Amino acid sequence: MSESKNVRVDQAGANKYNDDYFFILSQYTADCLVSENELKVFQSCLNIAIHKLGFSDMVIYTIEEPGAQCLNRIVSHNSIEADTLVKVKIGEGVVGACAEQLRPVRINDVEEDPRYNYAGYPGKSEIAVPIMHDGALLGVIDSENVKKNYFTDHHEELLTAMANITAITILKLKRTKELEKINKNLETRVEEQTNVLQKALVELQRKNESLSLFSSTVSHDLKSPLRTISSFAELSIRNINKDEKKLTQYLSTISNVSTRAYHMVNEIMNYGKINEASIQKRKTDIIRDVLEPVYDDLAALIHQSRGCISILPGSPALYVDPTLIRLVFQNLLSNSLKFRKSDQIPEVKIEPVKINQGFVTYSIIDNGIGIDPMTKKRMFKPFHKGHNDKDGFGLGLATCMSIVKRHDCDLWLDDSYELGTALSLTLPVWQDDL
Repeated sequence: MSESKNVRVDQAGANKYNDDYFFILSQYTADCLVSENELKVFQSCLNIAIHKLGFSDMVIYTIEEPGAQCLNRIVSHNSIEADTLVKVKIGEGVVGACAEQLRPVRINDVEEDPRYNYAGYPGKSEIAVPIMHDGALLGVIDSENVKKNYFTDHHEELLTAMANITAITILKLKRTKELEKINKNLETRVEEQTNVLQKALVELQRKNESLSLFSSTVSHDLKSPLRTISSFAELSIRNINKDEKKLTQYLSTISNVSTRAYHMVNEIMNYGKINEASIQKRKTDIIRDVLEPVYDDLAALIHQSRGCISILPGSPALYVDPTLIRLVFQNLLSNSLKFRKSDQIPEVKIEPVKINQGFVTYSIIDNGIGIDPMTKKRMFKPFHKGHNDKDGFGLGLATCMSIVKRHDCDLWLDDSYELGTALSLTLPVWQDDL
């Protein structure tokens, strides 16, 4: 009867332990599910050991990477030694032995086990359980107690189960973090590709509009010289052997018109090439790489007009295609020199007025005749000529705008300036990390 009673008592104790075991693991699992990072997982494990199991000491170590020879202390409770990062070599001490053997190590009396290393805590017994997943070491849970024979099989089983939950949670967090990184990279790539496609769509729309305008304008502008050539050719035929003076005049007209038509077609082809050419950006000095070559190209016009071109200091190095930007300044400066007031020497001033968010804004001001009010809204459109432009084909400013836009910059007219023409031009600034 007495033996039967003892069996019932032992069974009741086992049931109570199982209930406590299940409750603690359930609570720890729930804590792990809401933990945002590894540190919170370790802290939760430590808190349960201290507050639910009654442990007075616990330290959790992790391995930096597979194959590393040291463990790093991550969290601890009630350690007397300074709370700084402590490294434990694998194979040394109880914790190192646990990490090396990949199985729990339990010492009932530390005085009888040479593996015990005193670290400031007056422990009499110690237990260490590995944190593992698929045979790979992730860390070690270690605890000491001031009593001998304190740690039981139940403690070892419970800590092993908690170590397994810890390992699963850590891997889940790592994989979640990896997936978030992959998703972020994918989102970044999608955004980049979307921006590329949007820019390509805008460029395609611009080209379609330009092509439509090109077709109608070229058709119109070429019809006029062709009609002239056809008419004067007919007149020339009629006057062969009749009036040599008139014949010479007709042939001269045909030659002049043909030459102008040739230049027109050539300029249109150049405009198309510039729009299609790839941009070769590099670090550019605006004076050495842009303005000095432009000044040489315009030397005859500068001499003829007695013009003066000046640039104020303060310009940074640019990140542009110098060949294309030279063409921009050549067009703008030649306009300033050509469309000058008859009673004034043309003066052009180039000034860097603002640097902001990787771009410099230049002010280009002249004392010329200004822009015709009827022309302002359409002055940057292809094939549009002002009233004062008798020789051009209306592609100069359109070319400038096309080049500037392809550098993701802008070019605009200052309407408020009344003493000539004032343009503003933004260009990208060279960054040292490019």
